Amino acid sequence: MPKTRDPGTVLEGVQRSMRVAWSREEDRLTQHLIFLATVASASPYIGLFGTVWGIMGSFQALSLTQQATLATVAPWIAEALIATAMGLFAAIPAVIFITACPMHLLACSGNMRILPKSFTLSCIEICKVVTANRA
Repeated sequence: MPKTRDPGTVLEGVQRSMRVAWSREEDRLTQHLIFLATVASASPYIGLFGTVWGIMGSFQALSLTQQATLATVAPWIAEALIATAMGLFAAIPAVIFITACPMHLLACSGNMRILPKSFTLSCIEICKVVTANRA
């Protein structure tokens, strides 16, 4: 393909390259959002399942003893609380990030969409100055 010196053609090529680069970067930035959304939505249910499992275990421990004591149910209740805490520990940050990331990506996307236009205008101004200096 022959090289061109036409400023309009060169600027179009540069703009196209910038759009392709931004598209690739946008894909790279958003590729893990689906996993983050899955963690945010599934973690509370996994924690709830652990809570139910722990409560069921404590009821089973109570059924096997003659006298209900805290020592009988404490290990199972502790397990239930740990499962709940782990579910929340995974879900809360995931929800925060899944809410914040798209907003930041939109702001960044807006800035990146302005960049090729401002770059083009700067290049046109430079071409005018260079052309004026040659004359």
